[in-house]
Amino acid sequence: MKTVLTEEWIAEKEAKKKDKGGKGAVPANGRDPKSQVRAKGQMPRHRPGVMNKTEQEYTDVFLVPGKLAGTIINYWYEQATFKLADDCRYTPDFMILNADLSIHFAETKGGFIREDSTIKLKMAAQMFPFKFVLAQKRAKKNGGDWLIKEM
Repeated sequence: MKTVLTEEWIAEKEAKKKDKGGKGAVPANGRDPKSQVRAKGQMPRHRPGVMNKTEQEYTDVFLVPGKLAGTIINYWYEQATFKLADDCRYTPDFMILNADLSIHFAETKGGFIREDSTIKLKMAAQMFPFKFVLAQKRAKKNGGDWLIKEM
C-alpha cells in the first residue's frame, strides 16, 4: 500500500504528534521547558563553574595582572564552600593565594547586591580566619570602576 503525501495527511500527522507530546508539543501549562524566556524580574540561574561577565572582568583586571606581577601565586574559581549554619552555605567567587602564602577570598558583585549575599559574606568573615573582600563593579554612569571593600 502506497501512501500519498497530501497537505491534509501531513497536517493530520502533525496534529497527532502534538497530541502525543512529540516534537513541537506544548505542555499543558503552556510553557515550553526549553525556552530561555524568564518571568519579568527573575534572575537567570547561576551555573556552577561558569563565570559571569562581572567575574570574568574581575579576573582580567585584578587576578591575571596580579599573577603576572608576582603578588598572586594562584587563584581558583568557586573552590571553597563555607558552612555558616544548618542548611546555609556560602561559596565565594574566588580563592586567592597571595605571594606571602596568605589566602583571601573575593566576592564579585554588579551594581545591585542582594541582602542575603551581604549577610553571608559578613558571617563568613566573622566565623573564619581569612580575609574576605567584596569587589563591586560600579555602573558605567557612575564611572564603571571597582569598589573594593574588606569585610
